[in-house]
Amino acid sequence: MTLYTFFTILGVVAGGAVAWRLRLPKRERRMSLGFFLSAVAGIVVGAKLPLLLTHGVRPEILYTGKSFLGGLVGAFIAINAYKLATRQMASSFGGRFVIPLAVAAGFGKIGCYFNGCCGGHVRDIPVQFVESAFQFCAAVTLYLFYRKTCRLDVLFPLYLVAYLTMRFAVEFVRDEPRAALGLTLYQWIALAVIPFGLGILYHRRKPYDRTA
Repeated sequence: MTLYTFFTILGVVAGGAVAWRLRLPKRERRMSLGFFLSAVAGIVVGAKLPLLLTHGVRPEILYTGKSFLGGLVGAFIAINAYKLATRQMASSFGGRFVIPLAVAAGFGKIGCYFNGCCGGHVRDIPVQFVESAFQFCAAVTLYLFYRKTCRLDVLFPLYLVAYLTMRFAVEFVRDEPRAALGLTLYQWIALAVIPFGLGILYHRRKPYDRTA
């Protein structure tokens, strides 16, 4: 077993343990199934598409390559498309999963370091460790925020905006091909999606209706 595989499995186990331990409120089973299927479709497509656009169609991209940012944004787009199609734009979904997701991603980025992917350096510190530290800090911060406010509905957009902002900054030192205006594709994705996350936060600025 490689260290990459080890930390990937560790992340999944740790994320699952955190989800079980937190036991955050569940939504209707009927509603959650549609949201879940939309999220899975978005993750699968989103995790591959940025890599294919950036590096081209290559075997290592098709079979093993995946982008966390792409999967996250893909799920975000797919879920909101489903909500729009089913007229459930007022519903929230990602809040239950975002803290375990951040924990899992924190371990996953350590695996990326040992795998030699997602490279770059911030003042001689590998960016994989910078991203890992962000994920663990985000998990703790979101948990404390939820404990204080019970605002499950804003956890995902908060995480999305914070993560994309961090990635936009880190991309300047990552080993990624540059697209238009010297920015990477991931930076352009961040610039495109951050306003939508901020818009959701603004829309949900009122007290949370727990019956929604």
